[in-house]
Amino acid sequence: MNLIRDLEEQLTELHRTPNIELEQHFCVDFNVIKTVINEAKLTKSDVVLEIGAGTGILTKELVKHVQKVIAVEADSALEPILRPLSGQVELIFDNALNVLKTRQDFTKIVANIPYQISEPLLKYLCLAKHVQWSVLTVSRSFALKAQQHPVLSAFLDIELVLDIPQDAFFPQPSVLSAVIVVTPSTKSTDEIFIRRKLYLQRDKKLKNGLLEALIDLSIFKHHQPITKKKAKEFIDRLELDMTMLDTLIDRIHPDEYSVIGFKVEKLQI
Repeated sequence: MNLIRDLEEQLTELHRTPNIELEQHFCVDFNVIKTVINEAKLTKSDVVLEIGAGTGILTKELVKHVQKVIAVEADSALEPILRPLSGQVELIFDNALNVLKTRQDFTKIVANIPYQISEPLLKYLCLAKHVQWSVLTVSRSFALKAQQHPVLSAFLDIELVLDIPQDAFFPQPSVLSAVIVVTPSTKSTDEIFIRRKLYLQRDKKLKNGLLEALIDLSIFKHHQPITKKKAKEFIDRLELDMTMLDTLIDRIHPDEYSVIGFKVEKLQI
């Protein structure tokens, strides 16, 4: 199987070259494809959302293992190549972020995504309770940053399972890539709890969001709430800057979520 030769022939027939604006880098290494399939833990009951179907190289492998593939591709010029895959495959030609706003009828996401939507996709996964398993190809540098990101790491477990060299793609990207497995996090420390609660209350001032977060933390740990008065006393003990407390959480750098979370952990509520 010569994936790069087949790809070049398909694109030549369409009088097309890879669309740089769409960050098209087609995977032409079947070992990478096999790793993605294996790491997805696919079953015949799965409905998989594939983001970045491209010319269907991964799609053809997915359909062998699942009930249905919802294949999303931003480049409608590739439709003549993808159309023969219909049957178990539902084709959608649109931006993946638009599709995520309207569809929830899938259980897993498998994707070789445009790197520019990597962070928006993971932020989507933070709150997407219907998605329990995702296998994504992203830039390696993003994968490492995501593992340390205060918000993403509060909601998600992100495992880097494969480093991918540049020559696994056509055309070759300028950066190294990686396959990551993303699942909902089951970690439950006080610090992580606070990071989650602050992110979920980004439209509130920190003092108000933190008040609710401390009350919820007490319910989570002790099955009963502390009073608002007691919560305010705990906030005073955190010795946070008054200007920060009056700031919308959405305007506070996510690194501060961790700082506040560790301070809360020391209070031993």
